[in-house]
Amino acid sequence: MGIQWSINVLLFLLVCAQFSCNSTPIESQTSKVTSANIDLEQFKILLKDLYVLEGMYYRNELKSFHPDTFNALQLEVFDKHNITKKEFRQAYQYFHQKPELIDEVYQEMINEFEIEREKKKDTVDYSTIKQD
Repeated sequence: MGIQWSINVLLFLLVCAQFSCNSTPIESQTSKVTSANIDLEQFKILLKDLYVLEGMYYRNELKSFHPDTFNALQLEVFDKHNITKKEFRQAYQYFHQKPELIDEVYQEMINEFEIEREKKKDTVDYSTIKQD
């Protein structure tokens, strides 16, 4: 259910991004965001890590923690990627102004989540499941 929920959230965000952004020409996909110095691939990896953390929170795996703890975990994700929350916000705004780029990011993330879900299905040991 967790991966499916994450996929649903990503699909929703993809639709929102599609309808909320003005269509602008795609600039170089590998160029760095001027103010945040985050390229498209770095942004995608960071965004995926944040969505996984958020998914864990909303699946009640982390809700027992105080909201400050959740915020601290977000900051750990930013530290892991060597960026600040402010730089992430700048990159988020930058990429969401480019619908074709952000659509590509979300589609790649959805594909990666689906692959991970399939891998987990393949690793289930059905011999441990009780049969009636």
